[in-house]
Amino acid sequence: MVKEDFRNKSYWMTTRDYVPGDAFQGELDVDVAIVGGGFTGLSSAYHLKKAEPNMRVALLESEVVGFGASGRNGGFNMTLFGLTLGITALRFGKEKARQAQHYMEQAVDYLQELVTELKIDCDYEHPGIFAGGHLGKIQTAHCQGN
Repeated sequence: MVKEDFRNKSYWMTTRDYVPGDAFQGELDVDVAIVGGGFTGLSSAYHLKKAEPNMRVALLESEVVGFGASGRNGGFNMTLFGLTLGITALRFGKEKARQAQHYMEQAVDYLQELVTELKIDCDYEHPGIFAGGHLGKIQTAHCQGN
């Protein structure tokens, strides 16, 4: 079976020269095997090795690192996760919504720290985000039952 050219799957794969390594052949004896070379797999491998440098960690990817959803996103690092802060507060309570917002702010800051610490050449920007609302419209829509 012929594999599709990975560069057709991701804008990011076209911005830098990248040559995938040879496919692994053989056996490994490791403490932890991580399947998937996306954000979660790479982060897990990095943090395990950082916490336990002697740990034997293998990262297994069937295509190329970043081939899946991690390589086909917009590259945004922000505090939005699918629910508005207001809906999160209604669903889980104001305190849980506040905690979630704080956690996401820490995650955004942590990625910036990692990019700096590891000297990752990725054109990272940390410009901030603005979310606005108009209370009058919210009250009007609520009063009308919309």
